[in-house]
Amino acid sequence: MSDEFLMKNLDSALQKRPSYKGEVYRVLEINSEQEMNSFYETFEIGEERAFEEYLSSSTEWGYNDNANVFIKIISTNGKDIRVFNESESEVLFRRDSAFHIVDKMRDGNKVYIIMEETK
Repeated sequence: MSDEFLMKNLDSALQKRPSYKGEVYRVLEINSEQEMNSFYETFEIGEERAFEEYLSSSTEWGYNDNANVFIKIISTNGKDIRVFNESESEVLFRRDSAFHIVDKMRDGNKVYIIMEETK
C-alpha cells in the first residue's frame, strides 16, 4: 500500500470522528540545543502556523517523562480518537491544520508554547 492510499483512508476516517473542543497537550523531547533553537524560532507569537503532517496530542498532560517541549493546544476541530486506545487519550489533528501562536516561553532547556486551532 502506498503512503498516499493510507493518508486518504486516514483522512476519510478522521472526518467521521467527533471533534474535540478544549485543551489538549503535545510534548516532545529535543536533545540538541541547535535543534531546540531552530524549533523555538519557528513559532512566532501572533502568527499562524500550519502543519502539513498529522499532529498527535493528548487530553492528558504528563505522558512523556523526558519531554522538554510542552505545547498546549486549544482544540476546536481535533479529532477524538480515544475510543481506539483509551490509555493514550489521543486527539489527532488532520493534515494541514493551522494554529494561531498565542504565547511561547523558554526556561533553560524547556520550551512552553500555547496554540489555538484556527483551521
